[in-house]
Amino acid sequence: VEAFALASDGALWHIAQTAPDSGWGTWSSLGTPGGVNLALPVVGLNADGRLEVFAIGSFNTLWHIWQTAPGGSWSSWTSLGTPAGAASLGQPAVAQNADGRLEVFVSVLGGALWHLWQTAPGAGWSGWESLAGEPANDVGVGRTADGRLELFAEARAASGPHALWHRWQVAPGGAWSVSEDWQQTLAGDPAQQLFTPAGGAVFVRTQSGLFRSNDTGLTWAGVNLPAGAGRVAVDPTNAATIYAGGTGALFKTTDGGATWSAVLALPGDQVLGLAVSPADHNLVYAATGVANNSYEFRRSQNGGATWTTLEGPLGTNLCTWTVLILAPHPTDSQRVMRTAGCYAGRDVPYGADLAESRNRGATWSPLFHPTPLFPTRITGGHGAQPPRFYMSAHFSAPPGGGKVFRSDDDGVTWTQVLNFASGPSVEGLAYDPITPDQVYAGLTTGSVQASHDRGTTWADLGSAGLGAVADLALSLDGTHLLAATALGVWRIAR
Repeated sequence: VEAFALASDGALWHIAQTAPDSGWGTWSSLGTPGGVNLALPVVGLNADGRLEVFAIGSFNTLWHIWQTAPGGSWSSWTSLGTPAGAASLGQPAVAQNADGRLEVFVSVLGGALWHLWQTAPGAGWSGWESLAGEPANDVGVGRTADGRLELFAEARAASGPHALWHRWQVAPGGAWSVSEDWQQTLAGDPAQQLFTPAGGAVFVRTQSGLFRSNDTGLTWAGVNLPAGAGRVAVDPTNAATIYAGGTGALFKTTDGGATWSAVLALPGDQVLGLAVSPADHNLVYAATGVANNSYEFRRSQNGGATWTTLEGPLGTNLCTWTVLILAPHPTDSQRVMRTAGCYAGRDVPYGADLAESRNRGATWSPLFHPTPLFPTRITGGHGAQPPRFYMSAHFSAPPGGGKVFRSDDDGVTWTQVLNFASGPSVEGLAYDPITPDQVYAGLTTGSVQASHDRGTTWADLGSAGLGAVADLALSLDGTHLLAATALGVWRIAR
């Protein structure tokens, strides 16, 4: 047995039995992290038997120190950082997951409960993640018979009874139960695509128009579009710049829709695919033509002033031109990914590939072909782990179904992380670039599933009945997940 205590010098001291059930040694100091006074220590046991102690320093930073071998000497103090915006932290709690990973929970004064965890037993640590709630101060953690962690905390209240609330892992070491539910903020207008450009605004393209929200999707205002508007793309770097296919042309606005100008004449053609590069906002891609007749792929490198035809015009052979994915790389302006082709029933057994260009669309190479599926959505490529991507793909005939894949090596290899052998497909896909193990899948059956462990385990996020999900997006501040569905737009707090 080993005991730990804080002393008047602000340091952590410890004393241990000289043998099991025997006498005790002498007190010795484990010091402080650079002279920082410590408070509220708690001790956990690693999967290999090493003790690890966690303590709050200077009110708002979590520090830890650990044995370098079971029963052996100790490391130096190391900071685990501070939850975003936290001014003062409460008593931490630590527990061991079913797979041996330590997980630490701490309440923020006047705020939510936060946690972080070892990425593997005895290994490094994740970033901070909020578990929401309104804990009064301390939190208790236990482990259920099947290995799931469960949290308990007293809720804050100005007066009267203080309720006890709890959250739990829905699978051992997996995602957490839901504390919030979906809120419908735009109803009765089927929503198709979400945009979250720099600055914090959110846009949604619906069946009837384009709408903008300045409060993370709570309220919406219409954006003027050109006549005959179809496909829309919002500049990821500037919310005032929008491109839209319209009657006889591709149009552009630089004043948020107040005025529009034609930048590419398209007599008799439509815009089949449209995207603006987040890495170079002057780089615009447009797939144009008539779905059952012709196809051209164009690129502008000066914001639509001039265009280069990279492919086409291409004809058809009893097929329909379709652009399922057109996704410029978020940080590398040379790279762009797409799934596009002229598809017919004869293609169903084979599916299609996700292709990549590394020279701005001039030439293409297959990146991944999930036979017999058709790639539907892709997200990733920036944030804490730039090589991380998630991609969904669907089966285009009965009995339906689809899969989600993950790549940890920039698209070189892919691992299946979610599978529906029949029924729903994943049409909405989003992840948190700051904590890239958090990924969300929107299903055509009207529900969203979430994973907090890079797709290893999944759980329903809030209630179902949202309508077929067409797109998902995380607000830039990370506070809300938005869903574009057949019933409108929904959001849920994270």
